[in-house]
Amino acid sequence: MSDPQIREQVERIGETYAEVKNAMADLDREMVRLEILLSPWGGDKP
Repeated sequence: MSDPQIREQVERIGETYAEVKNAMADLDREMVRLEILLSPWGGDKP
């Protein structure tokens, strides 16, 4: 494999990693939102 190919693959992996990180952050926000919605105290912890 030549250098340009390796560089291209590394860039693609970096982009995929960034997408996964963004998706995980979205998931975290949704989980927090769900916890607040499902909380009997409306989000305020006793």
